[in-house]
Amino acid sequence: MMMNAPPATTGPLADFVGWAIAMLGGQVVATDGRWTLLASDDDVEFPFDQPIDPAELSHRPELLQWLARRLTHRSPLPCSVPRGDVQRVSELATHVYQPYEVADGNVRLAGCTLGNRFFFRETVLRVDGGECSLSHCWRDGQGAPVSDELRSRLGLDRLAPPPRPIPEHAIPPVPVDARSSGDRSQAGADTTHLLTTAVAVKWAEGKLEFVHGSQSVFLEFSGWAREISDSSVSLPPYTCPHTGRQGYRLVRTATGELTVQEAVGECALSGQTHLITNLATCVVSGLRVARDQLERCPISHELLLPHERTACRQCGERVSPLVIADQRCRACRQLEPVPLSDPRIVQITEAVPQARRLRRWTIAETDRVLIAVGKGWWHQWLLVLDRQTLALKRCAHRGRWKRSWTVDAGLPD
Repeated sequence: MMMNAPPATTGPLADFVGWAIAMLGGQVVATDGRWTLLASDDDVEFPFDQPIDPAELSHRPELLQWLARRLTHRSPLPCSVPRGDVQRVSELATHVYQPYEVADGNVRLAGCTLGNRFFFRETVLRVDGGECSLSHCWRDGQGAPVSDELRSRLGLDRLAPPPRPIPEHAIPPVPVDARSSGDRSQAGADTTHLLTTAVAVKWAEGKLEFVHGSQSVFLEFSGWAREISDSSVSLPPYTCPHTGRQGYRLVRTATGELTVQEAVGECALSGQTHLITNLATCVVSGLRVARDQLERCPISHELLLPHERTACRQCGERVSPLVIADQRCRACRQLEPVPLSDPRIVQITEAVPQARRLRRWTIAETDRVLIAVGKGWWHQWLLVLDRQTLALKRCAHRGRWKRSWTVDAGLPD
């Protein structure tokens, strides 16, 4: 049987030998449990006996040293890749689409690039009592240690030659911490720095387009290509820019927004879908409806459906029934006495000159109107004026000891 690398179950030494031979373009021929190493160059001869028993590699330091010299002879910094790492964008396409759905629409890959991010493996040979062993120390491109968990996720323990040569100028220099870490971790006279290897791992960056008719929105994504392709990590949800809600299924609202289903609700009156930020609850009925179907009570400032409003018996304003008691709104029940010099009374008497003969006033305000009651010797006059224009909206009078009001066209001259 002929192979580019030995089986994974043969151990670290065998893995290193198989990887090194593959990096040199050679092959391993396994026959009856023994290996014959075939070099790529016809004029190269191995300076040791063949075939080799993989179980005896721990007694063959000269083989490991020879392979390391050959690798560094070809390139001072050999470059490898994780076995099976993604190499083409087409390998990612179906995986990046998978989590997302657009109701009555589709998902497109609006662009994607694969770039190399480098890690560095320092390999140290240790010979102790005639037996040798290998240890690897991993650093990222900034010289920080690589956790066992990340190394496992990215397949860094199973390396292979790159499918296409990576130019030396594209490989960053070895971080200082990585160059010295191997020597520090294996101190002793029988410890030798064997090899430094650059490992290029594919990092994906792209953009998805979610399309529904003429509407489209975009989502950027990034991550290790290997993890995206095997779905071992979750791609980011789409975040609604209007509500902050997140999700993977997008729908189009009745008003044209394309967003996640979690950001959409239904109007209880029309049955149409809207952004949840465009829905509100009627304080009277409890129905959740589109905001443009609600009005704000000028006294409580709460939202309610127009047909839920109640007219105040005194001022005639249509307000929330929750501010009505004894058929009067809260403003009419809470009239406060003010002096003639109060700016609001000055405004009222300028707008309605006939009111100047009234000497005592009580007043209240809503968002829409001024409600004023002026008292004379024998009668009280109720004036309701628009707050913006001071136009007289309602005029009524009653006798000094009467409880009910009689609506008039205006104050008598």
